[in-house]
Amino acid sequence: MRDSTVTIVVPTRMHQQLSRTYGGRNTPQQITQDRQNLRDAAQKDLEKYRETFLQRGVGSKKIDEIFQKVHNENIKKGWYK
Repeated sequence: MRDSTVTIVVPTRMHQQLSRTYGGRNTPQQITQDRQNLRDAAQKDLEKYRETFLQRGVGSKKIDEIFQKVHNENIKKGWYK
């Protein structure tokens, strides 16, 4: 699954600072919750980057478009509906 889902590419440092699951931030409870609803988990992951993208000049509409593309591709791959 890890190598076949669609996501966004962010700089390593940004990922280290903001990711919900990086460096021990993923807990058994969060894994269980994420497993039950992969779309919600993906959205939560994406939302962790929204404020930083806005601060870097990416417009809210563009962010929403990018996030929707991620979801659309994951739906096509059958990961969620």
